[in-house]
This record gives sequence, C-alpha cells and structure tokens, in this order.
Amino acid sequence: MLDATELRIGNLLDYNSHTYVVTALSKNKVEAEPLGNNTPGASANVKLEYLPLTEEWMKLFAGNETGYLIMSSLERTSNSSDFITLSTVECYLHEDGFLRVCAYEYDKEPNGSTNISDDVITLGYSHITFVHQLQNLYFDLSGKELPLPVQAPKSED
Repeated sequence: MLDATELRIGNLLDYNSHTYVVTALSKNKVEAEPLGNNTPGASANVKLEYLPLTEEWMKLFAGNETGYLIMSSLERTSNSSDFITLSTVECYLHEDGFLRVCAYEYDKEPNGSTNISDDVITLGYSHITFVHQLQNLYFDLSGKELPLPVQAPKSED
C-alpha cells in the first residue's frame, strides 16, 4: 500500500505493469496519469505501486548508457585564472544494490584536461530502492525536479 506522505506530484509509480505520474495527492488518495503514449488507460487511483529502481531507470534518467546521473554541477574560477574548478554531485546504482552518491571537485586546465581531487565523498543509500525515492532525493539535493523520461524502460513491458 502506498504512503501518500512519501510522494510528491510528479513521482512515478506502477499500475498494472505500466508507468504512471502522480498528478494529485490527498491524505487517502493518490491520483496518477499514464506516462508517455504507450501506456494504456486513463487516470488510475487504485492499486498503484512503487516502481523498483533499476539500472534501466538510471540510464533513462541519466540520458546515457553509464547510468551516472548528475544531480548538480557548479563551475567557478579558482584563485589562478588558468584553472576552472568544477564541483559535481552524481549518483549511480552500484552492483551491491545501493544507490551511491558521489561528490567531488576537479580542476579543468586550459588544455581541457582534468585532475580529480582526492577529496571524493561517496555515500551509499541502501533505503533508496524505488524510483520516487530517487526523484525526491534529486529534488532535495538539487532544488530541481528530475526530468521525466518520455517513456518507461522497454524491459518493463
């Protein structure tokens, strides 16, 4: 059973093996509409379930085959005008099942090469196992909504 207090409008859920987007929330009701053109049916408000977070979902959100999702990125000029310091927070689904969130800085030299800092911070989130939880974490860390994919992973059908 869904806990509406965990959800936000725009979260993705499953209904009958198809992906739905939450459109309205109240204490006792979650309303959602199909994601994309390939999901049959109209609005669903019963039997919605959480979507498991998989590598296929990570690849869709990241927009690449690596599944590394950039959550935030910041460029700033360092004290030396020859370098630009880049700060990045990204996440990926590790083979151990934990969502790994990495924060690091690196310098970009004038020739385009980069030197990663030794100050890499990696956190493992074992409790993030569903797509809506990734969406909520992304919002918490970036202040922006995680862009929705046009459709769900093909392996879902």
